[in-house]
Amino acid sequence: MSFKANLRQKILIDRLAAKVSRSLRVSDGVKRVDKDAMRELLQMAGYKSMTERDLEIYRRDFQADKDDMLVLDNELVVYHTTLKDVLVRKSPLIKEMVNIFNMVKILNDSDVAVSKGRSTIERIHSECLNDLDLTYTESDIEEIAEDGRTALKNETADQLEAVLDLFAEILSFEPPPVPIRLPGIKILGRVHRDGEGVIMYGPVLTFYRQENSLKFFDHHLAPEEMKKTQAYLDMVGGKVSATLEGGDIFGELKKRVMKEKPPLVA
Repeated sequence: MSFKANLRQKILIDRLAAKVSRSLRVSDGVKRVDKDAMRELLQMAGYKSMTERDLEIYRRDFQADKDDMLVLDNELVVYHTTLKDVLVRKSPLIKEMVNIFNMVKILNDSDVAVSKGRSTIERIHSECLNDLDLTYTESDIEEIAEDGRTALKNETADQLEAVLDLFAEILSFEPPPVPIRLPGIKILGRVHRDGEGVIMYGPVLTFYRQENSLKFFDHHLAPEEMKKTQAYLDMVGGKVSATLEGGDIFGELKKRVMKEKPPLVA
């Protein structure tokens, strides 16, 4: 796949992993894993599914006697053992439960558990990214920039936001570090520390869907400013002068990519 396609895939993988991780939070005393998102991650990592007894099991090699396998439930445990052993531990038959050795296995899986919960998500997330080639050339970045110019000209907001997300991934831009609710407005910037260790936010990109307005501000918001919704509204509304507006912004973003993160290939 192209660099652009691989970068989009990385963003999707990162979002799915974050979604599953968020779902691990206990609600009403119960974990409720987002199984649909986890299934997507497992498929991207090359795992195949099987159903045995009441268990949904994922593994790469169905022919291997002993293998890494994940049972898709709220615990997200990856086991390195045999399928028979997993079935005894996770869904034992009555005749298996009366065996004292099996009871020990059922009560303690530390001898075969490779990872659990978030460590499993991190493991699968890493496996998803292993085969993605994220090296690029200047022409790859120019292609993304041109996509942005075209989307802005054609007023296709979804496509434009997708391009902004690609540049944000490369340049480590993210939404404001505090919750800001601005319907129809996309804010992206870089969180960093100044020379005295104070957290700052900037430069800042704003996109206002309703007016198809894209602005770039090459300055930084101090901790108190970045918490204020009004600070961003002033940027979007024109009370703060933008460094650049419109299609010229994509040339600036490309220039920053080439300066800050030079391509790994010529």
